[in-house]
Amino acid sequence: MRLSKALYKTIPLPRFTTSRLSRRDNMAEQERATFYYSNMFCVAITALPIAYLLKANYWSCPEQENLHYVLKHNESHITAPKKLRF
Repeated sequence: MRLSKALYKTIPLPRFTTSRLSRRDNMAEQERATFYYSNMFCVAITALPIAYLLKANYWSCPEQENLHYVLKHNESHITAPKKLRF
């Protein structure tokens, strides 16, 4: 009787993955994906104002651009004396 019960008993074999690259879908994997996508969203949101500032025309009038050009190129001629006299 014991022998017949032992013969009918089946031990389920564990299911192995077909590839070493495929993993089980678990909570850690979902949390990692959520964290990755939230970080990508934050980077994109941060890049929007920077891209706007790089492309925006911040001159209020055409003369201001000319003044900026003139003042920028005159800065090299304005120098302070090397030795201070008291």
